[in-house]
Amino acid sequence: MDNNKKRIKRIEIEKEIISKPAEEQEFKNQYEEELPFDENIDEQIENENQTSDETHDNENEEDKSDNENEDNPEDLEEEVDDDDEADDESDDEADDESDDEADNEDKSHNEDKNKSGNNEEGGPDKENKDDRRKLHPDRKEEGQKDNKSKDKKGGAPDAGEAIKDKLTKDTKIGEVKKVVKNVRRTATLVANIALTLLKFLLNPIFWIIVLIIIIIIYFSSTLAIIGQNDYNIMCDESGVGVVSIDPSADDFTRQSAIVSWLTSTPFEINGGRPLSREQAIGIMGNMMSESYGANPRAIQGDSSLSQWETTNNDEVLSWGNVGGKAVGIIQWDRERRVELVNFAKSEGTQWYDLTTQLKFLRSEIDSGHENEQLIAGGFNEPGKSLEEYTKIWNKYFERSAQAGTPAGDNPRIANAEAFSSAYQGGSFTTGLSNNCLGGLFAGGGVDTSNIVELAISAAWPNRNSALGSCSTLTNCGQTFATDAYKQAKIMAEAATSKDPISGLLASCDRFVATMYRATGHDSSFPWGDTAVQGNYMRESQKWAQVSCQERRPGDVLWREGHVMLYVGNVNGKDSIASASIRQRTASLSGVSCQGDVFVADGDTAIGFRKVR
Repeated sequence: MDNNKKRIKRIEIEKEIISKPAEEQEFKNQYEEELPFDENIDEQIENENQTSDETHDNENEEDKSDNENEDNPEDLEEEVDDDDEADDESDDEADDESDDEADNEDKSHNEDKNKSGNNEEGGPDKENKDDRRKLHPDRKEEGQKDNKSKDKKGGAPDAGEAIKDKLTKDTKIGEVKKVVKNVRRTATLVANIALTLLKFLLNPIFWIIVLIIIIIIYFSSTLAIIGQNDYNIMCDESGVGVVSIDPSADDFTRQSAIVSWLTSTPFEINGGRPLSREQAIGIMGNMMSESYGANPRAIQGDSSLSQWETTNNDEVLSWGNVGGKAVGIIQWDRERRVELVNFAKSEGTQWYDLTTQLKFLRSEIDSGHENEQLIAGGFNEPGKSLEEYTKIWNKYFERSAQAGTPAGDNPRIANAEAFSSAYQGGSFTTGLSNNCLGGLFAGGGVDTSNIVELAISAAWPNRNSALGSCSTLTNCGQTFATDAYKQAKIMAEAATSKDPISGLLASCDRFVATMYRATGHDSSFPWGDTAVQGNYMRESQKWAQVSCQERRPGDVLWREGHVMLYVGNVNGKDSIASASIRQRTASLSGVSCQGDVFVADGDTAIGFRKVR
């Protein structure tokens, strides 16, 4: 029985040896598939390698033991002989003896055969090796050299290193796949955007919307022309603007631009204020009769209005002082024609430029013989009717052959009245005329004859809109003041004197001074500072102190370091207009009374009124 057990044990050991490579490979495959990738992978691989090394060493020892048994068959025979002797001495086990003898005979026969086989064909070692090759063709035989890399101990190839290399390779492949995925996603997005844009471009509704927008923009521009509120632009420091219209514009558009300019530009004859609506339209009625509908290209006798194209400044000057060749909107003739052309040359323009002619007209109205004539006729006196201003202009400025007669005046009056009924600009109430003084803000032109309306228009409706800051006083407030305030300051300086601090708007003293100077209510009102203004109002015979209970719009509120202008009820609230040095341009705020004194801008103040 012991021999059978040993034989069985031997066969099991050999089978275990044969199956080891397959189990090892299966373990490797499973390890490669299930091993998670983490920061401790190197430590895990090292542990696996150590375990693999120990297992491999044990296998080598078992193989060595088996080989020793196979190489010493004589020892095995002695063990068998000893068993046989023991069996002979045991009489009680006869049956077993016969079996053992038979087994021994078989074993002896097999051993003899194996020895013979080993001498002839290589024996059982060769058969076992062949079986192993068939079961595991990839496994190395004992003693066979391996040219592949081995571990530190010189044993079998390092499975952990192979796994690590594979994981590194898989990581790189994953990164490449991620890049490719991102590129594909970006390409898809671009393609979708392009496709959407193409759909919009091919959609007729899109083009209909675009067409509607273009039409709206076009008509908005057209309405600006129809309303005559966008002509006088680019105002200089004296308040004179450039008339901006197309030279080929229709007569009414051009006529409206001229009237808008006249009602926006300061004139000395009016005390530094623009011409009134009636004055400007009275002039227009005369221009329409004089120059083919107030056309700056008009040359006397050229009803086709084409001669100007070949008649430049030098050509006109070559005519000398000869009469009968009047030019421009006023039909300047003789010496006045020569003066117009010389003025155009000084401006760097041609005589037929509309802005040039208007600037020259302003110089005649405000100075020289023409100015004297207009004053003599009462053109500068306010409150006259449109008809009266039309007649005065004809008699004292144009001096037409039939001036002062119904035949000479009536056609001009009819022109003025027809234009007046169609023109919607030129007054503060209608608010449609654009000009250097007020056309740049909502509400239209500035009426400088009314200090309260000018102050309200020049002030922001709330404090937040008026806030700003300045590093210096020069030009302080130019970027956060209303356009009306800026233009009123220009008018005030043109009508009186220059402010010692150029461009200063963010200052309470400058705001009040601007309002009184621009409107002509007090051309001597000091520019500043507040102490000087306070002394001026206390000492001047033109000013008197008033109680808050007797307040009127236009009164000046003063306290040490601050000055304000009372403007009355604005949107249901008793209000003042004031500014603050370097911090705020003009804005509206509330006011109340505390007995005889005012309470405004956070403190009390006394009131002054111009009485003369």
